[in-house]
Amino acid sequence: MNKKSFQKVLSVWLSLGVLTLLVISFKWNSLSAFFKKENKVPKLNEIIEKQKGAHVFGLLDTINLAHLRKYNLEWITLVPFAGQKYHNSSSISYRKRRGGEQDRDSILQNQITLARQFGFKVFLKPHIWILDPSDGKWRSDIFPNNDQEWELWKTGYTSFILNQAKIAEKTNTEMFCIGTELTRLTLEKPEYWRALIKEVRSVYSGKITYAANWYEEYENINFWNELDYIGVQAYFPLVKNENP
Repeated sequence: MNKKSFQKVLSVWLSLGVLTLLVISFKWNSLSAFFKKENKVPKLNEIIEKQKGAHVFGLLDTINLAHLRKYNLEWITLVPFAGQKYHNSSSISYRKRRGGEQDRDSILQNQITLARQFGFKVFLKPHIWILDPSDGKWRSDIFPNNDQEWELWKTGYTSFILNQAKIAEKTNTEMFCIGTELTRLTLEKPEYWRALIKEVRSVYSGKITYAANWYEEYENINFWNELDYIGVQAYFPLVKNENP
């Protein structure tokens, strides 16, 4: 990591019924010490930002948005899904609904607009869904079989992400995620992610992050310095015994 910015943000998503977005900002030295395991605990005056929010899946209307406001939430995370059949598939589909892809984009834009009317800031966080996980694989295992299929997958994913980034820009969305829990791809194809970050920044002016898996991913990513936020899907086990 370099010191191209004065601060980086450690984003931690915790799930307890609803998925809560917790963003904690550290000064650079504290964050660096954290990853180097130097046993330096940040002081309270070094924590300068905390964002309270929740993932919202399914129906988003005035009734449930009003309900969320009662809990003093400030952020809404919206998740557009794309799908692929298997973990090693070479094609990605932006799953159509009702009138097709354009209509789905319109639905997302309307959701963002509605959230803003209730005073929420918005985090757009695309996911890839494996449609046939019968082999026990999930999105962290996604990896095409060969170079040719990788090029096809890369083209499809880039198109999906850039489409979402353009929606984020059009709707003035505050934060955008370039990917979620794609462990093999981030660790074995880091050059792709650096290129993707540049492409996203060419169409989106807000803050950018990546949501790394808590297990054997976040600590090994080498492109964190290209992002505004460090994102961790923090499903860390609380205990080791089966029935605590």
